[in-house]
Amino acid sequence: MEEVYPVRRARNILVVLAVGAVLAAGCGGGGGNQVAGAAAGTGDRAEPTGRRASAAGDAGTGGVRIANFAFAPATVRAQVGQRVRWQHQDAGVIHTVTAVGGEFRSRRLEEGDEFSHLFRTAGSFAYLCAVHPDMRGTVRVGG
Repeated sequence: MEEVYPVRRARNILVVLAVGAVLAAGCGGGGGNQVAGAAAGTGDRAEPTGRRASAAGDAGTGGVRIANFAFAPATVRAQVGQRVRWQHQDAGVIHTVTAVGGEFRSRRLEEGDEFSHLFRTAGSFAYLCAVHPDMRGTVRVGG
């Protein structure tokens, strides 16, 4: 039993590295420039605000809480041209908001930080925390 934890830890590290490699390769079909362009050119932002977010994620306005190692709500709906905002509320833990398809990516977020992305096209956008890949969410954007 003593060796189970090191094996799990090594496996978890390999999973995180594999997810990071896939995301860095730009697996969204748009090439690596899509991720870099999203952070610089589409108005994405991740900034410390020093303020606490509301107690509940608001799917109607596109707000998502990051708390207790989860995105809440797990699925948020938005309209084309709407900005969705993620508010980090997990004390002492770093998270990211990283689109599986490479459409957007936050920097490493700490408690109190926010990240937002302006959705310019309709579709379903799966995302995860690159640090904790079991944390997953979806933004569904309608026309």
